[in-house]
Order: sequence, then C-alpha cells, then structure tokens
Amino acid sequence: MNTSLTWLSCLLISLSAPAWGADHEFTLLIRDHRFEPAELRVPAGKKLKIMIDNQDSTAEEFESHELNR
Repeated sequence: MNTSLTWLSCLLISLSAPAWGADHEFTLLIRDHRFEPAELRVPAGKKLKIMIDNQDSTAEEFESHELNR
C-alpha cells in the first residue's frame, strides 16, 4: 500500500492546476483496492482531467497529508 500512497502523492502534485478545460483526460481504475495503472504518466505543464472508476463493491477514499487533500 505504501507504493500506492507514493503514487497518489505524485498524482496529486500533478493536479495542482485546475482541471477545467483540461487538455488531456486520463482514466484511473480502482480494482481489488489497487490503482490500475499503478503509475500514471502525464505531460508536464498541461492541464489534465483524471476520471476515477471505482470497480470495487465498496466505497474507496484516499488522501494526501503532504498536499492537504
């Protein structure tokens, strides 16, 4: 799970710009309580939108204390 938290921190850093009118859209799946893909590479300096598709039967949540999210 530590890898997922590290990955999520990197993801949230890349989301610091508003996603409205995003140039690029990415889909992130949550399946069996894991992110798929485990690593998401996005272009630097571009607005983006990330869609999260929770395919588990239970609600999922995640947070980043480093980014206050």
